[in-house]
Amino acid sequence: MKLGMRGNSEKGVTMIELAVVMAIIGIMGLFMSPALGEWAAGFRLRGAAKDLEDTLQQARLKAISTRTPYRVQLNINSGSDTETFVLQNDPDDDPDQGWLDESTAITLPKGVNIDNIDGATGGNINRTFRTNGTAFGWAAGSATTSIFIENQRDDRYRIIVSQTGIIRMNEGW
Repeated sequence: MKLGMRGNSEKGVTMIELAVVMAIIGIMGLFMSPALGEWAAGFRLRGAAKDLEDTLQQARLKAISTRTPYRVQLNINSGSDTETFVLQNDPDDDPDQGWLDESTAITLPKGVNIDNIDGATGGNINRTFRTNGTAFGWAAGSATTSIFIENQRDDRYRIIVSQTGIIRMNEGW
């Protein structure tokens, strides 16, 4: 073997091989992008529903632990991008004195909206928890409240709150 010459045992990747691999990855990405968009829409919906369920649960637990009424105020404007919910407390235990926001309002992600709450499709709707963990603020005669949340692809979640304070989330309606 002469000095300065390479032996056949050296390995590497040529530019042509690298270009072929990059082209294959690009083609795969092109075909997978619609599926990724659908996955992301479902992920945003599930995340928003879980955030709302967690906020309701937090309101119940704080009402019990602090012996102060708590509620979640939902601002629904069906079909808009401005639907929000916020955790609030009533430090004086006097609804006439006003409720205080305990956190900043959470805005639902783009493409996710609250379809209705017990048939109501707009305005500010409250779901309140007493200091014993029970809930009130429902439609007359109803033992539970249902919050229906969906995305533009008609994927849906239903959050159910019983008057006993039990909160659960179901996929679909």
